[in-house]
Amino acid sequence: MDLNVVLKPGAEGKQLHLNRNDEAKLREKLTKLEARFSRPLSARVTLSEAVTGFEALVTVQASGPELVGKGNSKALGTAIQLAVSKIDRQLEQRTDKMTGKERNRRSKLPAKEATL
Repeated sequence: MDLNVVLKPGAEGKQLHLNRNDEAKLREKLTKLEARFSRPLSARVTLSEAVTGFEALVTVQASGPELVGKGNSKALGTAIQLAVSKIDRQLEQRTDKMTGKERNRRSKLPAKEATL
């Protein structure tokens, strides 16, 4: 998994700091997503300070279009968790959609004739 974390400075010019615990949780969640969907993932995480707290923007590139999740919260770890859970739901929907298309494709194949 390729992970790129960008920390944007806050309104007062103060630099954000991502502690080891939050970074470890982020890597763990993204690694689980990668293992669950058996695709190599490339993730870009942008963390910034908003008026009401913190904002996390997670962009994941797998095979196909980019998936984007955005989370806002008073705690940085919670904002990251919200953004990653949105990515998880998008990957789930995408997988279900592809599974349905494969099912339809299989049903259109001619059935083998039974021999008695």
